[in-house]
Amino acid sequence: MALTWDRVRHIFRNLIWLKYHIRLFGYPAWVKQPTVIHLDTHNYCNAKCSYCNPQHLWCKERGFLPLDVIEAVLKYFHHKKLLLSQCRPFINGEPMLEHRLPEILGMVKKYTSAETVIYSNAITYENRELLLDKNLNRVKFTVSAATRETYRVVHGVDKFADAIKTVLWFKRNKRRDQKLHLNYVYSGLNAHELPLWRELFTGIHQIVLPLHEAESQTQSAQVKGDIPFASALNVSGGSLQYSDFRPCACWHVLSISWRGEIMQCCDIPYKYNWGHVDDEDILDVWNQRNELGLDHEGCSGCNLKNPMWNNIFEKYVWS
Repeated sequence: MALTWDRVRHIFRNLIWLKYHIRLFGYPAWVKQPTVIHLDTHNYCNAKCSYCNPQHLWCKERGFLPLDVIEAVLKYFHHKKLLLSQCRPFINGEPMLEHRLPEILGMVKKYTSAETVIYSNAITYENRELLLDKNLNRVKFTVSAATRETYRVVHGVDKFADAIKTVLWFKRNKRRDQKLHLNYVYSGLNAHELPLWRELFTGIHQIVLPLHEAESQTQSAQVKGDIPFASALNVSGGSLQYSDFRPCACWHVLSISWRGEIMQCCDIPYKYNWGHVDDEDILDVWNQRNELGLDHEGCSGCNLKNPMWNNIFEKYVWS
């Protein structure tokens, strides 16, 4: 593999990040600063996935996050010399519908050394060239079915053929330094198709993400890693979205809504926010969020957080 400048930068970034990710001054990295940033660049989506809250519960207003707000957030991290592991320019919108994606990815690379990652439903085949952008490092497609019939049930649209076509096209045409992953959100709707799905997408890095109600397992059972179906699926602990120092799957993530609000979390309604980035200091908000823990009203009914979150916060108290 040729040792290009991008490759050198990638290696250096990962070595530096490893030091900070393990511990910052004796604390986990998520206590001191965000490690990942989600930018809700827009919230338009062309699917209605069964597991996606925004399509059914609370994502009613539509809009685009202004480019000047995106740049201001990235400049903030640059000026504060904060190290980001990843930047994901999406929350509730489909990235392949974001016509400004090349410009946004360019901003990320200009102001940070973060890896750029998008999650996509893969059904917008006509916009496939966006995936080859020179500043896009990793693409994670979510195709949670192996047949057209189940796809319609899980994803809410009859676009199975388009999704397959996009995934296979990107596999053939992606740059050597780009990474491709395929996600399967495992639930009672599609559990029967997992073996067929794995066979269908042989040769692509596969990730199984079980929903937390799968097999009626409690969160306590999941966090211990002793879910019966987990071993059968060969699901790693990371795929279960738990760790021994992170109180929930999204706790290390800074999320900015399409209106420029600093969100409590990327998985709960827009109303649970700390104010606009023009009016609030991001690190001040981050500290307040840590002090409050998961007692925030938006978190109180969430079933994604680690059931041992209180103990985690006691161990890694912010001081």
